[in-house]
Amino acid sequence: MNGRIEQAHTPEERLAAVCRTLALRMERDARRRGASREAGEPDYADYRDALRPHIRREIVLALLAEIDEHHDLAPAFRAAALRSELAALERAIAEDARK
Repeated sequence: MNGRIEQAHTPEERLAAVCRTLALRMERDARRRGASREAGEPDYADYRDALRPHIRREIVLALLAEIDEHHDLAPAFRAAALRSELAALERAIAEDARK
């Protein structure tokens, strides 16, 4: 993935950057294999699989923001579990970026 994902300020900007990066990556990989342009275009399953951790990351970030905003209403163990999940998602996204 690219730096625009991390530099974006909204979930929509981050997800748009993920989609564009995926399309470029798949086109590049198809060219390396010598496949036709159509063969390198991502299909729905490609987007579904690539977006899954990014969408979940946005959900976890929103939940954490809600907990931080209403800290007196949220159990501390829920916040800790969400932070742990977020860390795992961040690692998965960073690992995908190195591909």
